[in-house]
Amino acid sequence: MRILTVEDLVSGYRDVDILKGLSLHIEEGEIVAIIGPNGAGKSTLMKTVFGLIRPRSGRIVFRDRDIAGLKPDRIVRLGMGYVPQRDNVFPSLTVLENLEMGAFIIEDRRELERSLQRVYELLPVLERRSRERARNLSGGEQQMLAIGRAMMLEPALLLLDEPSAGLAPALVDSVFDRIREISSGGTAVAIVEQNARKALAMADRGYVLDMGRTRFEGRGEELLDNEEVKRLYLGG
Repeated sequence: MRILTVEDLVSGYRDVDILKGLSLHIEEGEIVAIIGPNGAGKSTLMKTVFGLIRPRSGRIVFRDRDIAGLKPDRIVRLGMGYVPQRDNVFPSLTVLENLEMGAFIIEDRRELERSLQRVYELLPVLERRSRERARNLSGGEQQMLAIGRAMMLEPALLLLDEPSAGLAPALVDSVFDRIREISSGGTAVAIVEQNARKALAMADRGYVLDMGRTRFEGRGEELLDNEEVKRLYLGG
């Protein structure tokens, strides 16, 4: 069943349109990779879907509801999580406090504890470092914390913007392993990623964006084997 539908989306900053009629969709529980050159509109797409940028026109339908123009706090309550590329943890707070911030709508302490345990099972490093200040974590641990905070409310759809940015190769593998686990638990994942080959290899489906539009779409392995995609976007 389709969980997100984006139709003819136009969005941008001030007087500049970055997305120029973009359309895509995401099914329940699948991983969708969104790749493309710098300036293609990948991060703008994420921010617009999550309500950080108000679209100029088009539809964003999440769980059968048009959410175009809704504020992020309302979108979170509908079941969507978002992990931005930068500034995605509260550095002065502990790991535990960061996770609790992600569960801001949970009032029952027992429910909060259950959410914490689910996240700790998914990301054990967070339980081991729960009393550490976020600023003292490694880059990979901070990325895990940002993902864990977004998972505190068990979102039906998780948006990840460049989760491997700045990480060593071994840490990239660990982050991608956790993304697979999140998907296997039933959460749909949309991942914007410069590591295009790795993202497509993991994804059920993928989209290649260029100049604010969808240039190619298909199953992950199909896009990896597409000669034009390889030549234009995968370096050969």
